[in-house]
Amino acid sequence: MAEPVTEAAETHAGDADARAPVLDVRGLRVLYESRKRKTNPVLAVDGVSFSIHAGEILALVGESGCGKTSIARAVMRLLEPQSGRIVFMGEDITHRTSKQLRKLRSGFQMVFQDPYESLDPRQTVFDLVAEPLQIHRLAREPKERRAAVYSALERAGLRPPAQIAARYPHHLSGGQRQRVAIASAMVLQPSLLVADEPVSMLDVSLRAGILRLMLELREQRDVAYLFITHDLSLAWVVADRIAVVYLGRIVEVGPSEDVIRDPRHPYTKALVSVIPVPEAGAAAEQIVLRGETPSARRIPTGCRFHPRCWRYEALGRPERCVTEDPGLAGKGHQAACHFPVEQEEHAATTTTIDETPEERSG
Repeated sequence: MAEPVTEAAETHAGDADARAPVLDVRGLRVLYESRKRKTNPVLAVDGVSFSIHAGEILALVGESGCGKTSIARAVMRLLEPQSGRIVFMGEDITHRTSKQLRKLRSGFQMVFQDPYESLDPRQTVFDLVAEPLQIHRLAREPKERRAAVYSALERAGLRPPAQIAARYPHHLSGGQRQRVAIASAMVLQPSLLVADEPVSMLDVSLRAGILRLMLELREQRDVAYLFITHDLSLAWVVADRIAVVYLGRIVEVGPSEDVIRDPRHPYTKALVSVIPVPEAGAAAEQIVLRGETPSARRIPTGCRFHPRCWRYEALGRPERCVTEDPGLAGKGHQAACHFPVEQEEHAATTTTIDETPEERSG
């Protein structure tokens, strides 16, 4: 079993302002243990901390397998965290039982990645959207329930609601299915919506409509969003703040514009360099990272990014990167790096990293 993280190693994603947050996560740690292999568990989330305030969108960005969805599922209490605290609207829900959580669950809902799998094909749209009301014993009268469902469908852009409500999921397009999923989540008027890759399964032509809907609901209801995506350019468009996740740890966090225009962590810098829009930065060449992401069973010592880090190579492989685990540093815009990228370096010509210094010199 891995040792608890220390305060120095714990990731602290700075608060947006002084208001009490809708969601406050501190030192979250999630382990996956194999039934056959009791040793060397998968450390999916390693000391992650962040806050989200009313009306704010925080995007968690990173490669597949970096721990984004594990963070989302732990926040939703769909899995049990090993340690840390999850506080929703001032209530510590970290180890609440299902029965205790039922009173609070109407306040935080989730939209899943695949609208083709998340909707029960045997239920009509009306039943799908009405089900949360029945579970939480709201709108018990048929007339009241019908009004609530039709209102949620209207807000989700599904019109005319009476006709849409009578259909089954297989009668709908992918974009309509995802709108039904959002309507089902929003019918309870939650304070927090966790959206796990909500548009990744949709055609590009449908994505804009879903994102526009989510932004409209944020404006109308002051909903806070935890937005999970692997697409940094998408996070740049929709989020107020971006937190970049690597191997279960937040390595950079800050206002979206700052993270994109002035990336301080070498990993973020590499991600930004491949965004296919000229406004993303002034890098002359893409930074291509070497190798695969290390296994979460065997996280590298020191900085977990150093085996793939182009800056580590450029600086002559400093020993500190191998021996010391960096924590987030800075105010507002933070990065977990011993040698963060300076602003003036963004204008310099960058080199595609696909070989070692010895290979380049040879």
